[in-house]
Amino acid sequence: MRLRCRCDFSIPIATEQGENDFEIIHHTSITDFCDRLAEAQRQAADDEDFRRRAVGVLLASRSPLLAGIECPNCGRLAIGRKDRPKIQMWFVREPGEADEAMPIRSLTTA
Repeated sequence: MRLRCRCDFSIPIATEQGENDFEIIHHTSITDFCDRLAEAQRQAADDEDFRRRAVGVLLASRSPLLAGIECPNCGRLAIGRKDRPKIQMWFVREPGEADEAMPIRSLTTA
């Protein structure tokens, strides 16, 4: 499967997370998830019970995850919901303070 960028570059969409793919989670979703996971841990009788409860917490996510994919050619970022295949928005990369436009993945590495 491929995604056609606005610059006309054909971006391959991997079935597994690729180096240009990102998941975007709203901070309130993280807080809610952590609270529900902590409650599952408190209620669990043992490790196996906690694993079962943790999977339930993961599957019961209340807000949709957003997915982003960065065009390796021009740096545009396509954003859409993970549960829908349609791209909702495109963002154009501009240089930061260093006056060079770096790929997003370079910000996530040490």
